[in-house]
Amino acid sequence: MLSSHIASQIYKNFGFDPTPGQKTVVERLSRFIAEAPTDRTFILNGYAGTGKTTLVAALVRTLEEMGVPAVLLAPTGRAAKVMSRYAGRKAYTIHKKIYRQKTLASAESHFSLDYNKQKNAVFIVDEASMLSNYSPDGSLFGSGQLLDDLVTYVRRGAGCRLILVGDTAQLPPVGLEHSPALDMQHMQGYGEAEAVLLDDVVRQDSQSGILFNATLVRCMLEADIIDIPMFDTSFDDVEALEGGEILEAIQSAYDRYGMDETIIITRSNKRANRFNEAVRRHVLFAEEEIGSGDLLMIVKNNYHYTGKQQQQDRQENPEQQPGGTDFIANGDTARLRRIRMQFFPLTEKQILLKLIKLYFIMLPMPYLVQSCKIASFIFFFPLKPAYSFMHIFYYHKQCIISKPPVIFLTKSKKII
Repeated sequence: MLSSHIASQIYKNFGFDPTPGQKTVVERLSRFIAEAPTDRTFILNGYAGTGKTTLVAALVRTLEEMGVPAVLLAPTGRAAKVMSRYAGRKAYTIHKKIYRQKTLASAESHFSLDYNKQKNAVFIVDEASMLSNYSPDGSLFGSGQLLDDLVTYVRRGAGCRLILVGDTAQLPPVGLEHSPALDMQHMQGYGEAEAVLLDDVVRQDSQSGILFNATLVRCMLEADIIDIPMFDTSFDDVEALEGGEILEAIQSAYDRYGMDETIIITRSNKRANRFNEAVRRHVLFAEEEIGSGDLLMIVKNNYHYTGKQQQQDRQENPEQQPGGTDFIANGDTARLRRIRMQFFPLTEKQILLKLIKLYFIMLPMPYLVQSCKIASFIFFFPLKPAYSFMHIFYYHKQCIISKPPVIFLTKSKKII
């Protein structure tokens, strides 16, 4: 039978001895691809560390060996890059794959649902817990209902199937308490759906305190218990610290394991900013706001700046698979190599034109100091409630002399 052949190939590409739960997933996935109707959706819900990534990678290799197209998708650019890395094939963001721009005449033009030209393809969507029908962009993309548009796009292709992979314990979409894409009852509204759960954690030791406490939090979520968890700190890999000991512990972790192997997890962006500021000042002893060697987080997808690097990588390694880092994704981390300061001198005319453009018409105030035939005018321009800019310009015989403005930043309108 075809399903048995698919299962044997997945086991072959798996590379490990599968757990009983993983065997169940493989058997059901094989039957889904070989026998299930194309309007059925397969939902793979799995805890962190249960082998979802390894299973998907083995499935992608098996489909390729069988000549079946596999289309890899993810909600965000960062997730698409991670999926591309572990599957060894190119992955796309959902928006980039299923939408097309209506017109290039305007930068604010809307995007309509594209045509699915794939035939007998298997669409695999990772991090599906983030999918919903709510979109902050409104109707800028398609109908404004991302999950609806995704299902519609896949079903438009001839013989295409949809597999959703994720974890219900991950953050749900904004404004929702649960992930609709991983809810079988919700997905049955689009047609048939089947779901399977992976809950045998293989990434952590069964006696790990991290696994024990993470399972505690998951059980609280499943039971709708909203409270601060009481973590068990009796394990060797879990340690409770007082507030004043945190920076010393971070310094110790940097010395023992390195910065790349140390991570601080906190509950809000506000606290994350406080930790970053404290680490920069008291652990890394960084005096400047930003400097060489600092790590920066990308906040917007960019598909343009890696073109040259991609060409160079292909020249050095022509046999490399195409699923590399072909774009800079939102959420990526970049290291600042150097800062180049560059100054552009302005002519007096350019200075006045900029002032007129920015501030309309400003009269010289409040001080006028005359010395011989040189007049010095001091301007105050409001910047923030507690700050103002003081611009000094020099005039000579009613003509502006060649001297750029001197700019001071003061905390009040009083010269300090």
